Amino acid sequence: MFVTTSAIVINRIKFKDNDLILKLYTKEHGLLTFISKKSTNRGKNKLNSFFQPLTILQISFLNNKKKEMLYFKSVDLKYNFKSLHTDYKKISVILFISEILTNVLKFQNKDLILYDFIERSMIYFDRSNSSINFHLYFLIQLTIFLGFSPANIQGKQKYFNLQEGLFTDEKPKNFFLHGEELKAFKFLLGTKFEDLHLLTVNSSQRNKMLDFMLKYYMFHVEGFRRLNSYEVLKRIHE
Repeated sequence: MFVTTSAIVINRIKFKDNDLILKLYTKEHGLLTFISKKSTNRGKNKLNSFFQPLTILQISFLNNKKKEMLYFKSVDLKYNFKSLHTDYKKISVILFISEILTNVLKFQNKDLILYDFIERSMIYFDRSNSSINFHLYFLIQLTIFLGFSPANIQGKQKYFNLQEGLFTDEKPKNFFLHGEELKAFKFLLGTKFEDLHLLTVNSSQRNKMLDFMLKYYMFHVEGFRRLNSYEVLKRIHE
């Protein structure tokens, strides 16, 4: 049975000379693996434009649950990004988020709310004039959909315990946020895309928050590994 759905490119791996193995998070069927075979130069260019990380597609395919890798019947852009794959600062963020999603969406089933969050986030980011704090916002908001969002945010506790995932007045022994970084963390938990520009942190605070957020993911996502894009992102956004 052929099905049609929107899909987000999570990552791609070059296979042989001109083929690609693709991980797509589809709106109707969750995480699926596709193989795309193209042998002509024209087809190669189409692959490059359609299968950039976090591109939003409209696809049709034969839904064979017995196959590990599926083939497209048709594929087209659902949303044509203007800046996401041309602005070098945004590219660094997109590669980082692509690695994050590769780490956390390993066997993800259909989840319309999570899908819509990722799609809306990418469209907003493409239209936004600023990229400086978006990765922090995305990381923190994503925890809500993955089931390990910080607990008891309503309080005025002085610390956030990364290992326990909760706010506390008792200073943790290791891995905690406090002070200005804690204030920024709480702001990002409760804000919207449109208000991101109101967050004022310097590059040192931003990178410290990034370091601690990645530790938070390591505590709460089994098998979470170090990211290749991490250092590049930090340097570009200093």
